[in-house]
Amino acid sequence: MSIPRPHAIDQMWRDLQLTHIPDQPQAVDELLRRLETPRLNGGALFAWFQYENHPVLDHFIEHRHLTGQPLDLPNGFLAHPEVRRVLPVLELPDAMEPAITGTVVDVFDLEASLARAVFSGGPYRSFEGSLRQAKSIAGQAVDALQGDLRYHWFHHSVQDWSPWFSGGPWDGTWIGLDSFKKRLWLLCMTDMD
Repeated sequence: MSIPRPHAIDQMWRDLQLTHIPDQPQAVDELLRRLETPRLNGGALFAWFQYENHPVLDHFIEHRHLTGQPLDLPNGFLAHPEVRRVLPVLELPDAMEPAITGTVVDVFDLEASLARAVFSGGPYRSFEGSLRQAKSIAGQAVDALQGDLRYHWFHHSVQDWSPWFSGGPWDGTWIGLDSFKKRLWLLCMTDMD
């Protein structure tokens, strides 16, 4: 298959079947609790989704070209109707304008950035544990979400791309894709002083 054309990508985002998975692993619940507790004026949220095979998405996964043009997985995923339905608090638009920016991270950076978010706390409360505990909480959540890491892709952003975010240094977004289990997930946190 040659690189899918823009109209095929637009059609894929309209056709892609996402199903919200209502239950989340206990380790993710613990991560959310540790992210929310010190963020008195904000919070953290998580949702994950099962997706159905689609030849256009499969092409980009196979060629490991998930960010930027032409696919732009973070923005297409966030604008998907099922994500908007499950997370109305984010006030997600039909199209992400301006587009979310960030970086693709590997599993080591994913775990480190989550541990940093736990350990740093919020503007008024700090994490009441050690650095080792913060790393353990993040590591257990990553293990629960990801399993076999050969099939994964992660995106991290500190941009305030939704009205839900405060626009401060406590904003964070992580998006993950597990192409083996056919899952996409989103984790966000914010706070303000």
